[in-house]
Amino acid sequence: MTEPPPADEPRPRTGLRLTLIAAFVLLTVGAWLFLDAQGFSVPPMSAYWPVFLAVGGIASLVDYLALSRNPRSAGQAVFEVGLCFALLAFTLGWVGWRGLLDWLPSLPTLVGLSLLTTWAANRMRGGLVIPGALLLGFGVLGFALRFERFRELIPSGQIVWAVLLLGLGAFLLWRIFGSRSARS
Repeated sequence: MTEPPPADEPRPRTGLRLTLIAAFVLLTVGAWLFLDAQGFSVPPMSAYWPVFLAVGGIASLVDYLALSRNPRSAGQAVFEVGLCFALLAFTLGWVGWRGLLDWLPSLPTLVGLSLLTTWAANRMRGGLVIPGALLLGFGVLGFALRFERFRELIPSGQIVWAVLLLGLGAFLLWRIFGSRSARS
């Protein structure tokens, strides 16, 4: 049987980030409803619901900076705030569903930025820099291919994506088999 830690040692803070996010979201919804009830002109929640993702991202950032110092919280903050802006583009009508493929590169861009933020918050340790850079590169390339001048420089978007995906697949196989030979 394990003994509880002594009173002077800090206890692990399991679930603290989720509680912090819930507190931030509840305070935001409460303030929104209160202001609406008092007659203030507040935007409709049906259009601005992605703001709650940003509120969760801010809570994750507070968790990283002031509480847990968990590098994953920093990466999650970047992803949640970025996803908020991507979804606001749809709910506010800036981008229609027909334009969804134009905004699809935002997903690998956000995941890549999130991984790189986590890597940087972890004092540049861990293996997140390569997948983060690759995903960020895929996303940036996906956005760049939308511009005519850039498309003139390369043979076709399909060839570029094929080469990038083949390279990523080969890298993943190298990681799998390279780690097996290192353990042997």
